[in-house]
Amino acid sequence: MLPGATVDLGVTSKPIYKSPWVQEYAREDAVGLFTLLPIDRSATFACIAYFESGSLAIKPSSLENVMAIVAGGSIYIAAPLLSDPSEVPREYEVKRIRGSIGKPGIALLIPPQNTQFRQGLESEHWNLVNHNPFDGKLEDSFSSTTMYLWFTEYVLPLDVGDHGSKSFEIYFLESVVSVHDKGKWVADLDIIKQLEGDSLVRILRDDCAGHDHGSTAFEIPIGHHKLTTIDDWNELLDGPEFVGIVRSHDNWLGRLATASLSAQLGYRTFVLPKSLCWTCVATAWVNLREGPALERNAWEFHQMEAKEILELMSGLVLVY
Repeated sequence: MLPGATVDLGVTSKPIYKSPWVQEYAREDAVGLFTLLPIDRSATFACIAYFESGSLAIKPSSLENVMAIVAGGSIYIAAPLLSDPSEVPREYEVKRIRGSIGKPGIALLIPPQNTQFRQGLESEHWNLVNHNPFDGKLEDSFSSTTMYLWFTEYVLPLDVGDHGSKSFEIYFLESVVSVHDKGKWVADLDIIKQLEGDSLVRILRDDCAGHDHGSTAFEIPIGHHKLTTIDDWNELLDGPEFVGIVRSHDNWLGRLATASLSAQLGYRTFVLPKSLCWTCVATAWVNLREGPALERNAWEFHQMEAKEILELMSGLVLVY
């Protein structure tokens, strides 16, 4: 995960067990010196900052909103930002890439409190929002999607404890991840917040283990007017009336961007695997809508036609 990362020799001047992330995450029931600590993303970033600087000991609790760290020629990025949205990286997973932002010190990148997206449709595209019925074809309609990172003017030096009150050795830098289509801005995203929020649900391949794939419930309702395609950003921003299926097949970046924006817009969003099980989709939808007290087993759907299952759904975006 971190090939090529550097370590400042200043870390040898203090015992690591005195570091804040060790103190906060040490287990009372630990046995021996080599018990693994159940660290999360915040603790990982605190650890990286310490080893990169050689001295800056930061409490993980102050880094809960950090999505990346820039130090020297390295950018350490939370794994969900570089993964397909169907994946669930471990809490501590961080990936390193070579790069710099042209600013001194160690920058802790945080998302803005409020994100924006394109309001309304551009006049030349108003007639392109079709929401055509899904024809069953697996295509990538978002191949021209790109994401960029830019910085606002908000900079906040971090309190580094025994190094003094505050220091620009390390600071929070408000950073915006924006999605573009063919070079045109579409929206600003808070990806981690959406991936970890309640609006997004991952339908995993293992979820349909044991289902009867001969059931009519597994037949895709091709051509049904309530299952429509989302083939561009305008169609996602406009939103489907019933169930929309985003076609970004085998394009992890497109899937990540569309899933994040869909959840950010408030749509119930299901991220689907390559092999689609309609019983799993329907079961997940009904369980979310009705709550745990009224959960329905997938078996109830086995004797239903796919069209009947579709009638149960509304306001749902499927990222396929």
